[in-house]
Amino acid sequence: MTRFRAGAGWRGLLGAALIVIGAAGCDNVEWGGSSLRLQPPPSSGDEEAGTDLTAPAPPSLPEGRLLFAVSSVGDRGSAAAIAIVSAGQAASLPPLDNPRLGPLLANRLAGIGELTLFASGSRVGTAVVSGTVEEGGFCASLPQLDVGLELRPGLADVGLLLALPRSNELWAHGEADPPPQVRDVRAASLSMAGNLINEVGAVWPPSILGIRRDIQL
Repeated sequence: MTRFRAGAGWRGLLGAALIVIGAAGCDNVEWGGSSLRLQPPPSSGDEEAGTDLTAPAPPSLPEGRLLFAVSSVGDRGSAAAIAIVSAGQAASLPPLDNPRLGPLLANRLAGIGELTLFASGSRVGTAVVSGTVEEGGFCASLPQLDVGLELRPGLADVGLLLALPRSNELWAHGEADPPPQVRDVRAASLSMAGNLINEVGAVWPPSILGIRRDIQL
């Protein structure tokens, strides 16, 4: 009897609950439907709204200044850009026909009016840029500038010089002692010459040692 009464009691409570819910649903609640929407989790707050994380980064050249090698003939010369240098390091230049970096390099070259010339670590003069060199020079694959040279007296025949764009920034420098021309260095120069002859398809000379004229370290 006890078990039956308990079951009946629960059935009565359940029926009462259904009656209350049903009454509330009919008399007091107006059904308006439902909706479901999927969305990504909220951002961490570090990312800006609307940023496309899949977009490539804008092109940029390495930090630093353009370094030039200047070949001189009298008071004229050509300055070939050979690297981008900064404190303790150097980066190679992109080709001018590179679709992303080439225009940036061309713009930087166009903004150079004067170069400061160096020989053996000391300043020896100024090069005034008059335009670009389309072809020729000692390395036709590098971008080159046509320059007029203003050298210190006695340095008209110094040959190859290094140059940086003129700047108001102070650069501390002192005496530069080149490393000695040891046997390994002289042998490496002959190997480099042989590789270059093969690359350009030139006629081999009777002696590579015989055509070597200078080594500058």
